[in-house]
Amino acid sequence: MGIDSPLSGPFCLPRRTSGGPGLENPAERQVAGGTGEYRRASSAGLSVATTLVSLLLVVMLGTPVAYLLARHRFPGRRILDTIIDLPMVLPPAVAGLALLMLFGRSGLLGPSLKLLDLEVAFSTAAVVLAQAFVAGPFYIRSARAGFEAVDPQLERVAATLGEGEPGIFWRITIPLAFPSLLGERS
Repeated sequence: MGIDSPLSGPFCLPRRTSGGPGLENPAERQVAGGTGEYRRASSAGLSVATTLVSLLLVVMLGTPVAYLLARHRFPGRRILDTIIDLPMVLPPAVAGLALLMLFGRSGLLGPSLKLLDLEVAFSTAAVVLAQAFVAGPFYIRSARAGFEAVDPQLERVAATLGEGEPGIFWRITIPLAFPSLLGERS
């Protein structure tokens, strides 16, 4: 009887195929000293890896959304704002159930994911999605406040001096909003 971890993949607990009490690889057994140290190290590695991936995901997707909300008025802005706030007001159990109903095998996206031979529910990807779902709104709120605190006059001056939109964003806006992007209040 083996251990079948739903979180199998890199940085995860190894699958054990025999019924023996130890780890399969003698080198791992030696490192672990026959105790649960290897499993704890694997769990810590999984936590660090998923946290880094979800952090990258939140920053890469949340920064443009925060900038859009801070600088532009458009139809549907309030709806987007409400959707972003939703994970902050939902109880964790309800948020988890909503994600399962969306990405589970029989969820809204489940059949489409199955066609692509992807299974998200109970996987490492699900952990990353859950972390990003919870952390995203907090980052977007902080980043938005930082972008709103940057004086638009400074961006206009940079434009009159010949700087293009990407240069203004990377050389003026991001450095001035950087404390808020790190989670500090400006």
